[in-house]
Amino acid sequence: PAAPDQGEDRTATARNAPLLLTRPRWHTQIPAPPGSHQQNGRVERVHLTILNLVRTYLTDCALPPTYWAEAASYAAYIRNRTPCKPSNNIPDDIWYNKKKSHSHLQPFGCKLYYRRHETISKLDPRYNEGILMGYIPGTSSYRIWDNKRCKIVKTRDVIFPHSSNIQSS
Repeated sequence: PAAPDQGEDRTATARNAPLLLTRPRWHTQIPAPPGSHQQNGRVERVHLTILNLVRTYLTDCALPPTYWAEAASYAAYIRNRTPCKPSNNIPDDIWYNKKKSHSHLQPFGCKLYYRRHETISKLDPRYNEGILMGYIPGTSSYRIWDNKRCKIVKTRDVIFPHSSNIQSS
């Protein structure tokens, strides 16, 4: 006879095992009424700040609410790279214990042109238009929304037409 599948055997054992839920003695749950943000003040203020930024970014760029996660990621990224009171230090610089360049920062939803490396034809345009959606932490790459292909593209080869580093002839 064939042996029972290992997955089925383990599932049956786990299903019949007693459920042991123990709560550590130091863990206490404080009940709070729904909608009250006062119980966790500092964290809730940070969340409120990020949500306000998300709302502003989406409204300013005329993007639908489906892009809220991209806007929230961008807001957190930017917030960690802006000075905070009272010491006026930059959280990212303190975390990594060194000053970083912030010259790559651009406004959320700004127009840009990115290089498509998978272009096969010699006559296809090398750069396509996109919208800045954010950054990839730990790299020098950008997250870009390509309207024509309706997808997020990750690349580091971008040109910002509004930037001052492009010289006109």
